[in-house]
Amino acid sequence: MLLIDRILAAVDRTPEATAIVHGDAPMSYRMLLACLSNAVRDLHGAGVRPGQVVALTMTQSPLHLVTFLALARLGAIVLPVSTVMGPAERAALVRKFGATLAIADRVVPPVEGCASLVVQGVRARGTETRLDYSGFAPGPDDGLRIALTSGTTGLPKGVMQTHGMFSVRLDRLFCGEPREPRVIPPNLAISIALNLALFALCEGGTVVIPMGYANEIFFDAIRRHGVTLVPIAPAHLAIMLQALPGGGPAFPSVTQLRLLGATPSARLLDLARERFSTHVYLPYAMGEVGTVSMATPEMLARWPGTTGRVSPGARLEVVDAGGRAVAAGVTGEIRVAVDGMPGGYLGADAGDRTRFRDGWFHPGDRGHVSAEGLVFVEGRTDEIINVGGRKVAPQFAEAVLEEFPGVAEAAVFAVEAGVEGPRLAAAVVASGPLDLDALHRHAFARLEVVAPVRYFIVSELPRNDLGKLVREGLAKIGDRPRFP
Repeated sequence: MLLIDRILAAVDRTPEATAIVHGDAPMSYRMLLACLSNAVRDLHGAGVRPGQVVALTMTQSPLHLVTFLALARLGAIVLPVSTVMGPAERAALVRKFGATLAIADRVVPPVEGCASLVVQGVRARGTETRLDYSGFAPGPDDGLRIALTSGTTGLPKGVMQTHGMFSVRLDRLFCGEPREPRVIPPNLAISIALNLALFALCEGGTVVIPMGYANEIFFDAIRRHGVTLVPIAPAHLAIMLQALPGGGPAFPSVTQLRLLGATPSARLLDLARERFSTHVYLPYAMGEVGTVSMATPEMLARWPGTTGRVSPGARLEVVDAGGRAVAAGVTGEIRVAVDGMPGGYLGADAGDRTRFRDGWFHPGDRGHVSAEGLVFVEGRTDEIINVGGRKVAPQFAEAVLEEFPGVAEAAVFAVEAGVEGPRLAAAVVASGPLDLDALHRHAFARLEVVAPVRYFIVSELPRNDLGKLVREGLAKIGDRPRFP
């Protein structure tokens, strides 16, 4: 079943159940269908046609989900544009992927050659059910959405998600969630956030959208609505955990705390179990192909740092520099393949074969598969730092620093330290009083000559919407070094 068919099946099963909660305002499945019906009518009247690329810029709201589903039903291809993008970046993205219509829930700067439409609400009585206003119904091979990369190295690349591919991704999202999951999604412009929200609606669950994402508002929404699935980046979770007392998990309703975007430290995992939920899950996923593996709480308790076993419908190999598969436990480059994955990037990036080649997707990660068949992601292939002839994986050095009391987060990067050439520097977010001399002694005991020679105390690390570290931003942190 394709996306719209799954939504309609959920409406048929439980029409009066709550589909979306925005603040304190619930929307039933019956009202969701009514709003969807009128949105399809209005957007068709505005000229939306099958195959048209439509840039969608909306805040977290039921309107965002209704508009996406209406565009899907009309056969348009949705280009997600985050509300945090600046005008120049937004315009470049619209031009790159050929969007001819931009829909937003507020007035935004126009892009030359792209029509604009402001949609601030959809009125409905609750009895509307018509979805066919054009005689067109999308099929499995029709485009649905352009999934964007994280954009940590420049303007995002994109791959086409067809209606069929999107359904395959929804099927691979399942990992022990109860029936009718209740989900708080992060930014709906991000693929995994949208997928999890729509997964909940297809399963007859509830999408909970707080009126804000400040700690107390977020925590209150979990408690009041019995949220069962919380997807969150480790960096964001670390901030939240500081506001939660110890003495037991704060949210007994949460049956899955799904960590997104990065592998957390063992220390963060322990704090998450102690203060948030004991049910911590860690997927290995990427915007281009979706979920590849998933670590369960039992796996993480026994093997911290694993991203679990490869999911059905996916394949993963670790290969050496010559592309040959290596033995269990040996570190190499990770390559993956999943059912129905795209064959390459779109538009100007179509000729980039560094990621998609020979039937595999190469995410640019290093890691190994253990004898038990568990996947361990150890870092990026393009982030290795050469320090005086010693090659260092930044994630390893950062994990050493984060072991030290008072270090909430750390990120290392190369600096020119003098005649000896490149050395490591570290940007550190402190969780309390921090003795930098003692931190340096700790780092040197573990890392020896590749220990950082400079430390920058910062309030936060540069990250993208999904909480991934933007390493290119580390060099701009400031000129306030500390030489232990």
